[in-house]
Amino acid sequence: MILYCIITSLVNALTSLILCVAVLVKKARDPKHLPFVWFALAVAVWSAFYFYWQFATSGEEALLAVRLLSASAIFIAITYFHFIVRLAERNCRREVQVGYLLAYLLAVLSATPYVVVDVRPIMMFPYWPKPGIPYLFYLGVFFYYTVRSWGVLFTALRRSELRGRNQLKFVLVGTAIGFVGGSTNFLLWYDIPVVPFGNGLVSVYVVAVGYAIVRFRLLEIDYLIVKLISYSLAVIPLAIIFPLGVWVGFRFALTESQQLLVLVLVSIVVTTGLFWATPLIKRRIDRFLESTLLRGKFVGSRRLQSFASEISTIRDEESIFNKIIEVVSAAMDVQKAAVYIRGDLDAKCALKIQKGWPDPSPLALELAEDNWLVRLGNQHRGAVVIDEQERAYSEEEWKEIVSFKKGLNLDVLVPIYAENLFYGVMVLGPRRNHRLFSDLDLSLLGTICLQLGLNIRVRQMERRANQTEKLISLGTLAAGLAHELRNPLVSIQTFSALLDENAGDVEFQKEFSKVMLRDVNRIAGIVENVSSFATKDDVDFGPVQIDEVIRGALEIVQADIHEAGVQLKYIQHKIPTINANYNQLLQVFINLMQNAVHAMEGIPDSKLIIEPIFRSKDVINASVEVRVSDNGPGIDKEVLSKVFEPFATTKDTGDRSRKGGLGLGLAIVKQIIDCHDGAIQVDSEIGKGTTFIVSLPCNLTT
Repeated sequence: MILYCIITSLVNALTSLILCVAVLVKKARDPKHLPFVWFALAVAVWSAFYFYWQFATSGEEALLAVRLLSASAIFIAITYFHFIVRLAERNCRREVQVGYLLAYLLAVLSATPYVVVDVRPIMMFPYWPKPGIPYLFYLGVFFYYTVRSWGVLFTALRRSELRGRNQLKFVLVGTAIGFVGGSTNFLLWYDIPVVPFGNGLVSVYVVAVGYAIVRFRLLEIDYLIVKLISYSLAVIPLAIIFPLGVWVGFRFALTESQQLLVLVLVSIVVTTGLFWATPLIKRRIDRFLESTLLRGKFVGSRRLQSFASEISTIRDEESIFNKIIEVVSAAMDVQKAAVYIRGDLDAKCALKIQKGWPDPSPLALELAEDNWLVRLGNQHRGAVVIDEQERAYSEEEWKEIVSFKKGLNLDVLVPIYAENLFYGVMVLGPRRNHRLFSDLDLSLLGTICLQLGLNIRVRQMERRANQTEKLISLGTLAAGLAHELRNPLVSIQTFSALLDENAGDVEFQKEFSKVMLRDVNRIAGIVENVSSFATKDDVDFGPVQIDEVIRGALEIVQADIHEAGVQLKYIQHKIPTINANYNQLLQVFINLMQNAVHAMEGIPDSKLIIEPIFRSKDVINASVEVRVSDNGPGIDKEVLSKVFEPFATTKDTGDRSRKGGLGLGLAIVKQIIDCHDGAIQVDSEIGKGTTFIVSLPCNLTT
């Protein structure tokens, strides 16, 4: 039995100390957990003195150990009561204060012969304590606060729901087991022949309370315990360095002054070495743990960290929602996830995507402004565990929330914000195997939804900018159309007025038919080009070889090149694949090539040079650059600054038989390049020619 007491007291001390340090390191500032630190420390100190007591070799030594363990044991009940009061959110301030006052008085009294009179042999124990009369008051205080803790727990248990209720159950069961086990130590004090067989259950008492904290996300003690043990194992060999150095130095030191010098020198060397080595050792240990014992805790976190930077590169909103649900579900190991988003002018949040619920889904298609999910999202800027928000609602509201939450099986809510604007929420179900959402997980989820909010904000601003651009374009188109349509309409009007007077004139009829056909075609061309410019339909993007686009454009423009007598030079380079739309880029290069050919009509020794280049050095982002050059007459400076605006053209207004002469071709080219997140610029010099440079981002590589 003595060996059993030695082992169990050591286990109790180590278990309590580890939990105490873990809570102190992680959540010491939380008012709910600080009393648990003192409680675990009291159990650890009591167990340590209990352990020391079993090794006592004299009555005096045993008596000292018993008085010390009695002084520390009285704090177990009051610190535990303090912890339960905080956990149950009860206001028992006066009772707690009285309890601490009594504990201090009894701790002082325990050092006197009144609480523990002496030690004596009983059964197999050579030094068992003999209580004094005040020890009855000691036991009364101890058991009063123990029973009082159970009363607070029972009351809180009736009022709590879901996770809070389960947490309190663990604390209550652990308390019952621990106190029943620990109370077996008191029986022999009054000569009741029952050995302290339940001493080993004290650790269950502390662990059950600690598990209640861990199991319900108040702490990540499993993570901390692994680190604490690893750091402790690293400290042990480091701790040997100093005494070893001193021992070696003393072997060669002959006088006390030499020994003092050795002590100082060894202290300086060891302290300096540890100062530089400790951070390195800690980093190595952390990396080792992250790749081995704690690997499972970091795989999902790393995936979320890398994905946070990927969100801004996804073009389509629907693709963003699909990717977020896919990545978050896999990284957090959750089966249920959904995203609600509020539109630009919408008051309600619409369900954009869901995963894990049966069909038809119990999720609402829209969340009104007064919905509790929206209200909860508006109250926070980061991810929250829903069960921990009970205090933010009235009892009736919380009952309604609990009922709703039970049906949907939700665990975490993450608000989606950008620039203090609320855009919606992401909700997640529980993780597999009852794993917890750690603080790091919640922080990363908040970062993901912040990036999503910023992305939505950018898309909204782009849409508004496009609306403004459309209005500006509408004004430009209106002015350009009035100018462009005036000439053909005047011709048609004039000939129509003269038609009655020249009804029998055959030549007039032929001329009238020719003008009508020309001007109607002209009007049709204007309408077609305006439609092409004004239409901004979404197109599909995919892998495109720029060489195939250029060759396709050359096949179409080849007849014009041959007819104009232009020499073609196509300089080929190895170009990686880009992410683009083939047909739109084909339209771009057809337009640029036709413009160059038309500009060089009638010019001797005219040349069209096309050269694609891959740029990856000395640039922030790799890109494909295509140069379309001619040696034509060049573009006037006044026109050059407006060359990409609608209806800007270098061709004579009266000679626009081609559709390309409307001044909309380059405006359409610019629009297509912008949609590809690219850029286009023009260099031109009068009498020497013009070069158009198209730059496209190289998102895909072969």
